Amino acid sequence: MTQTDIWSEAYISDLQDNDLDSFKNIVIADIKFSITEDQKAILLNNLTLWNYNLQILRRDIELQLACQKAKTKMQKQALKTATALELDDINAFIAEQEKWRMSALKFLSNIERRSLYVKMLMAETA
Repeated sequence: MTQTDIWSEAYISDLQDNDLDSFKNIVIADIKFSITEDQKAILLNNLTLWNYNLQILRRDIELQLACQKAKTKMQKQALKTATALELDDINAFIAEQEKWRMSALKFLSNIERRSLYVKMLMAETA
């Protein structure tokens, strides 16, 4: 099914939240390398909105990384007073956080790559 590019013809101020969320989902699909040709065309037709979404996603991931780092630090502090039974739970939590962090950093790296690509495209069209 072909997606309609509603973003090229509208002012950003006229777009509804669900329209912006739909575009954000296309940007996320691009970051995850699971984009269709129709979606790619939509992105190429909306470089400014694409770049905006990449920057917002980057900031969201950076905030999540900072919050998760704080949670992990608190759990590591809890290790000092934990009982043997709690140690397993705390260590499992820390291991899960580290796995999440690796995925988030990879996602952040992909955002940065795509952001540089979009900036190059924008410079070519200026």
